[in-house]
Amino acid sequence: MNKFSVLSLVFAASLSFGKLPPTAWETVDFSWTGNSGYDVLGSMTYDSDLDIISYSKGSGSGINNFEVSIYDSSNEFLGSFSNVVNNTVNYSAFSIFFDTNELTFGDETDIVAFGSNIFTFQYSATEPHFTLNNAQTLELLDSSSEGMNAVPEPATMALLGIGGFILRKRRA
Repeated sequence: MNKFSVLSLVFAASLSFGKLPPTAWETVDFSWTGNSGYDVLGSMTYDSDLDIISYSKGSGSGINNFEVSIYDSSNEFLGSFSNVVNNTVNYSAFSIFFDTNELTFGDETDIVAFGSNIFTFQYSATEPHFTLNNAQTLELLDSSSEGMNAVPEPATMALLGIGGFILRKRRA
């Protein structure tokens, strides 16, 4: 099998997995832990060509997917929600400010999760900046002035790696 055949095979295999996302899309995992031990965990796929991602009350652009899950201080799952799916906002109050260079969240954050109750995670200009609330009882569950931590997921090129391995093995 020559080099061109292997590359053609890898390319054809990658197309068979469906439409590949634009090269600008990147995914970050994020987390926040409040002073009382509640956790907000999630992931976001965003357009890395933009310096700032900003949504206000459900209106904005630059996010392909945004999912969040909430856990209490004993690590019990409380709820989750896909706030944005395939560029479509599913929560009318969804608001977010994300700096793609610094990988930081800030002003105007308002995300939601559903479980046995409705939970909101919000940013406020006053201390503490981030709060987790039970939206049905209006109870403040947790708060912290520490922001959310965002960690990029490593891009994988598994199919090309396999193709390169085959080429290397054939030459050996």
